[in-house]
Amino acid sequence: MEYELKRIPLAPALKILFFVYLIVGFILGIFYGIMLVNFLSIVSSSLQLGEELLKEFSSLGFAGIIMMGIMMALFSSVILTAITILALASYNLLAGWLGGLKFQLESAELDNVLYEEVEIHD
Repeated sequence: MEYELKRIPLAPALKILFFVYLIVGFILGIFYGIMLVNFLSIVSSSLQLGEELLKEFSSLGFAGIIMMGIMMALFSSVILTAITILALASYNLLAGWLGGLKFQLESAELDNVLYEEVEIHD
């Protein structure tokens, strides 16, 4: 059977994708925060900027990494959701004029499935 995807509803797609972007953004923000703290401590020690600056970078530590994760999650989810709105709206518009994506689905036959009768005794 051949099907054509003519329209993608915006609301359900955006609900799901916003939270996916939020989770992925938080994970990437944590990763970038760890990399940033390590990078800043390496740069400050290699340039010999002093003990005070090194202590400031190391004091960012856990709280800085968590804040980086939260900020990255918020910014990435808002920006990527806006991009997704534009992409889905333009797909819906173009699919109406040019036709949507076509794909074929094959139904599975249930001939090989064995059925057993089960007796229920009260």
